[in-house]
Amino acid sequence: MLGDLFVGTVADDSRFELTLDEPESASALVGRAPPASIQVSKGIGKTVRRFIPQQLSFEERIFDSLVNLKTAVATYAMHLPPEERHRIFERLDSVINAEDWHEEDPLPIVDSFKAFLQWLVFTNSFGWSSIGVSQEGTILVAWSRPHVAVTASFGPSGRVTWTARIEPREEGDEPDHAAGVGSLRSFAEHARLYLGGPGGHAGHEHP
Repeated sequence: MLGDLFVGTVADDSRFELTLDEPESASALVGRAPPASIQVSKGIGKTVRRFIPQQLSFEERIFDSLVNLKTAVATYAMHLPPEERHRIFERLDSVINAEDWHEEDPLPIVDSFKAFLQWLVFTNSFGWSSIGVSQEGTILVAWSRPHVAVTASFGPSGRVTWTARIEPREEGDEPDHAAGVGSLRSFAEHARLYLGGPGGHAGHEHP
C-alpha cells in the first residue's frame, strides 16, 4: 500500500472533523508535520479524501528498478535466446542491489536499457563483456576482443555515444582511437567494423 487514505462524508448543514490519531507517525511517512485535523464546512453529500503518500525506502526503490529492467527483458524475450536472458538477469542482479548501490546515485533509466535491448535484437550479437550504469542513469555496455575494446552509452531516445580503442599489432606503435554518436543502426555498423560478427539479422526491423 502506497499510503493512508482518510475518507469522510458531509451531510446537509453539518460540520465534522477528521483527526489524525498519531500525527507523529504520519509525519514520518511524508517527511513533514501534517495538520492535526481536517475540517470541512457544511455541504451536501461531499466526500473528503486526504491521501498521505508513503515514501519508498532505498531498498524498495532498488527492488522496483530491478523489476522494471527485468520486465523490459521479458518484453523482448521471444527475440533473445534463453541463455542470453539468464546472462542479462545475472548481470543486473550483480550490478543493481542495495549492498553495492550508493543511495545518492541515479537509478537506471528504463528507456535507456530498452534501447540496448533493441540493439541486441537488431544485431543478434550477444558478445558484450559487461553492463553498467552511468552517473546520468544511462546504460553502459562494454565489449572486449583481442586488441579491441568498445564502450557505448545508450541514451533513452535511442542515440548511442560510443568509443573504440584499437591496440597496435606492432611493437612501438600507438593505439588508435575512434568515437561517435549516432542511431542504434549506425552503432551496429560501427560495432561490426570493430568487433566483427553480424550487424543485423534478417527478419528484425531496423530500430
